[in-house]
Amino acid sequence: MDRGLAYLQALEDPPEFSRRRAAVALIASVGIILAASLMVRLYPTSGFTAGYDAVIDRGGDWVRAQVDGDGGTALGVCDRLHREYEQTPIEPNYDYGTFVQGCSEAVDFLNGSPVPLLAAPGSQPD
Repeated sequence: MDRGLAYLQALEDPPEFSRRRAAVALIASVGIILAASLMVRLYPTSGFTAGYDAVIDRGGDWVRAQVDGDGGTALGVCDRLHREYEQTPIEPNYDYGTFVQGCSEAVDFLNGSPVPLLAAPGSQPD
């Protein structure tokens, strides 16, 4: 009976503060934050929204001029925007495929009609 009472008493009493516990908690917290930030930077995140927003922010006139300059395709525009985003240190590492997919949809939207990513085989730009 005394063991049960001592156990209940131990559960009710909060543990005493110790610098060692505080240091371990602080080191663990910093380690978790560093590991998470490293994972965010090294592993690509979905870039669909970023690709879409990057094109929308530039505007329709810019998009039409870039598409016309690339022979009527959207891939050159999306490649340039992806490179710009990847060179800024504050932006996460966006997955290329999803970034281009979002970019392509925004180009279609601003152009008012579908724009192919690549030129059809055998076609020559004007």
